[in-house]
Amino acid sequence: MHPSRRKLVVEDLRLGHWSRRSGSFSLACEVMDFTGLPAAANAYTVKSDYLDVNRKAVTAFVKSEAECLALLHNDKAAALQSIMKHSGVSSPALAEYSYDFFDPMWAKTPRVDPALVHDAFAATVAKGIGTMPKDTGAFIDNSYVDRLQKSGFIDSLYRTGGE
Repeated sequence: MHPSRRKLVVEDLRLGHWSRRSGSFSLACEVMDFTGLPAAANAYTVKSDYLDVNRKAVTAFVKSEAECLALLHNDKAAALQSIMKHSGVSSPALAEYSYDFFDPMWAKTPRVDPALVHDAFAATVAKGIGTMPKDTGAFIDNSYVDRLQKSGFIDSLYRTGGE
């Protein structure tokens, strides 16, 4: 197999079949390795009028998202339990396979990549829906993440006992 390819099931872990005999996971397809590609797993939207009245709630939400990402990276056992609980998968080995696949894609900082927003608009316009804004960056506000980063909060989530 070419090194840039990996066998995986992305859509639903239950689509695959775990073989007790061989101790391996039989997969539905062979696809490209996504781990180096940008993903918008941490992009949330809020309306301007809501933001104007609820800045404290939005700040708390972004802080909570940063803590959730840190939990994924810092506490594999808790992440595995959550994967099993919310996916309906009862196999610890399959949950670990999923964790190991997605771990490199989980951000450590919940920053929205402007290129992904641009690409989302472009894909929508290509389908004949809407028009392309002149500045897709106007739809992004990473200032909440920037403040958490500048304050040292995000870095503090990844410090170990000796640091």
